[in-house]
Amino acid sequence: MMRRSLIQILIALLAAPWAAYPAERETRDFATREDGARIAYYSIGRANTVPLLIVAGGPGSDTRYMRVGGALDALARNRTIVFYDQRGIGRSTDVDGTETIDQFVEDVEAVRKAVGAPVVDLLGHSFGGYLAIAYTAKHPDHVRGLVFVASPPPKIADVIQLMDQVYPDRIEAWREKRPTLDKNTTGADIALYLTMEFVDQRKMTEYVAALAKFRFNFDVNNDLRRDVALQDYWPQVRQFQQRALVINGRYDAIVPPANAWALHKALRNSSLQIMEGTGHSPHFEKPAAFLAIVRPFLHSLDRDARPH
Repeated sequence: MMRRSLIQILIALLAAPWAAYPAERETRDFATREDGARIAYYSIGRANTVPLLIVAGGPGSDTRYMRVGGALDALARNRTIVFYDQRGIGRSTDVDGTETIDQFVEDVEAVRKAVGAPVVDLLGHSFGGYLAIAYTAKHPDHVRGLVFVASPPPKIADVIQLMDQVYPDRIEAWREKRPTLDKNTTGADIALYLTMEFVDQRKMTEYVAALAKFRFNFDVNNDLRRDVALQDYWPQVRQFQQRALVINGRYDAIVPPANAWALHKALRNSSLQIMEGTGHSPHFEKPAAFLAIVRPFLHSLDRDARPH
């Protein structure tokens, strides 16, 4: 009886939609920029498909946070998924304090070229959504589809946040701590901030523990924020032809749904999904529901691309 229960448990885990893709199928390589910078990237999944390039948030966030829980890895059962380390983090080249959004855009372009894909689909989380916008504005012919998850609007100054209203007991302490963070910040150092991302406290505890030893580069974050404060991509976004999926957690205090609504209304060809019971990381907090939204969208991109 005990043996049968264990087998059933293993089968259930393997069948779970957020089960991680087998690690042995991952390939690692570098894209090299003209300035000599090396951008590390990681590919998993099926070849001969339009890659889904995952653009992490931050800026300066450890790319691995996007893989905690395995929801995005699970998409590799049907397509190639490409993760990459932004400059200043992971295995990629360090930074010198002169980072610009255009430099980060061209790093994405270098990864696209390195994987040999004429076009890619982009999935950007948080700041990664903003970077996906900036990339598409400059390289529209290389983007087939867009998935925005908890993305800010195309102008950073237009971001609406509710952290003061929702977390008045935490935000003051976070603002006092933030100026002390540098390029050697760990997940444990930003645990207070991470607690403001979740609705489900059990998932929050699990997430904070998983990220405790990850590295976050706040020097990159501060440098790039100064540059993006000067940018406005609203005019370009209104001209995007790509199909887009905009996802936001209903209770995201960091990037509330009003931001997603504004982005959705500006895009010519988008659909909007507000995920109930989730905060800033719906792919981790509600993985099955997240995949049930993203998978059909990606499949529809594949279907529409097939010759009739």
